[in-house]
Amino acid sequence: MLKKIIVIMIASVLCTNLLQAKYVGKKFKEIETKKPFYLNRKSKGWAKGGRIIGEIINSPETFKIIIKQAGSSKVYYTYVHPAKMSVYMTRILPPGRYDLQFEAEGFHEFTLQNIKVFAKKDCVLNIRFGKRVFQNQR
Repeated sequence: MLKKIIVIMIASVLCTNLLQAKYVGKKFKEIETKKPFYLNRKSKGWAKGGRIIGEIINSPETFKIIIKQAGSSKVYYTYVHPAKMSVYMTRILPPGRYDLQFEAEGFHEFTLQNIKVFAKKDCVLNIRFGKRVFQNQR
C-alpha cells in the first residue's frame, strides 16, 4: 500500500512538471478591463435584459468572450469579435450574473467573475489588450 502511494505521488509530480514545462518560455500579452458602469436604455428591445458593450483598446484581429452563468461551467453564449474594431457588443442577455472569459491568440486568458446584467441597461466594460510581451520563466 505504501509503495502504491509513493508511486502515485512520484507520477503526479512528474506529470505536473511536464505540464508546466509546456509553457516555459511561452510569450504572451495581457488583457485587462476597466470597472464596469451602466447606461439606461428605454427601447422595448431592452425590456427583458441588457447587453455587455464597450470600447476596445489595441484590438487584435479577433477575440472571443465566453459567457457563462456565474458559478457555472456551462457556456451560455460566446461572442466572437469579427475584426479589428474599436467597440464590441453582445446580444441582449437575461438579467443575472455572468462570468466572462476573454480569449485571443497571443494573449493570456483573462476571466472576470460576477458581472451583473440588468434589464433596461447596458453594462459598459472597456477592454485593453496589452502591447507589452511577457515570457513565462517556469
